[in-house]
Amino acid sequence: MKTFAMFGVIVMVLGAFAGLAHGMGPMDGINPKADSDKDGLVNAQEYLWGTDPNDPDSDADGCYDGWEAWYDAHRATDINGVAFMDAKYHFDPNSADAGKVADTHNLVQVRDGDANALVNDPDNDGWNNLHEFLVGSDPTNPNTDGDIYVEDSADPDPLISNGAGETGGGNGGNGSGIGEALAFV
Repeated sequence: MKTFAMFGVIVMVLGAFAGLAHGMGPMDGINPKADSDKDGLVNAQEYLWGTDPNDPDSDADGCYDGWEAWYDAHRATDINGVAFMDAKYHFDPNSADAGKVADTHNLVQVRDGDANALVNDPDNDGWNNLHEFLVGSDPTNPNTDGDIYVEDSADPDPLISNGAGETGGGNGGNGSGIGEALAFV
């Protein structure tokens, strides 16, 4: 009888530890390879970033978690390999401090009043992160399409090069931005 009772206690203790370990990991009832919220981060990556696997915008700043995580890891560089933005700047899908814009209408050709390189305009092109996200331009490259316009905010079409004065920089190029960010896996 003592042996049976000891066996029962051991099973209960091990069961409690197994349940605790199961609830603390990225595989707590959801597929770690799936992207439950379709934000560009698979559930295991959501766990590593500390974001919500059921909310595509964990910090409610208007930018998908995957977009922020992708650009934090993939910064555009010039032809010499030097990053356009300060290495101290980090996109944070858990902080809504970056990417604020009051009016999302008529975004092209408007410099954002709250664009601040230390907070939400890391490439210093006059557009904050939310603006770059909505337009599809690269928030780490002031000249996404690499043409003669030095800043995306001055370019009539920042995603399509006008063919003159190509600078050939970094992650930029036709259509960089949201599409590439969602491929972050």
